[in-house]
Amino acid sequence: MDKYLTKRGLITPERTAEIRLAAKNAVRDALKNAIGQVHPEIDQLFEEVYDKMPKHIEEQRDQLRAHLRKYPDEYELHKFKNGKDFLN
Repeated sequence: MDKYLTKRGLITPERTAEIRLAAKNAVRDALKNAIGQVHPEIDQLFEEVYDKMPKHIEEQRDQLRAHLRKYPDEYELHKFKNGKDFLN
């Protein structure tokens, strides 16, 4: 895309480099801010999508809950808000 824009004189290679650096820094800053924060509740993966949860999504949530109950030590549930409560 930058070659197309540069060829047509719509952007310079220097401006492209500036935009790329700004984007890279924005992503890096966002990751720094996100690391260490508690993740949202696991249920929100399912509940925040539909007005009324379809049956197949309820089944997927139940399957996830069963899987996490079976292998709780394989996942860092403490990183999720009320993560251990999801297993109940």
